[in-house]
Amino acid sequence: MNSWRTREKAPWYRIMLIITLCSALLAVGNPALAADPTTPTAGSTVTAPTALKSQFSDVPSTDANVIFVNFLVGRGIISGYPDGGYHPEEGLTRAQAATVIVKAAGLSVDPTLASPFSDVND
Repeated sequence: MNSWRTREKAPWYRIMLIITLCSALLAVGNPALAADPTTPTAGSTVTAPTALKSQFSDVPSTDANVIFVNFLVGRGIISGYPDGGYHPEEGLTRAQAATVIVKAAGLSVDPTLASPFSDVND
């Protein structure tokens, strides 16, 4: 009898968002703690926050991850697909994951180097 409990795996994009955000925060500091020039000061009024607009057609504005997706787009770490979608339910290739990690860490890639991996197209 198998005593291991099984549970549903988290979608790949949630895992990649967590990894990417952690990498980005370690590389450039914590932008969430940075001073916001729109933060109200003494004597100013506070307005209710507005809903975030998703930058992709297939990520609804009500999705809990829309803030993270928009953050990564704003940092240039992800850009989506030409059809205007993010395709959150598709799998992530090793090349795509490497691209996200390189961009999040702020690394540069030498375009003259050839890939030693036969399963990755140049």
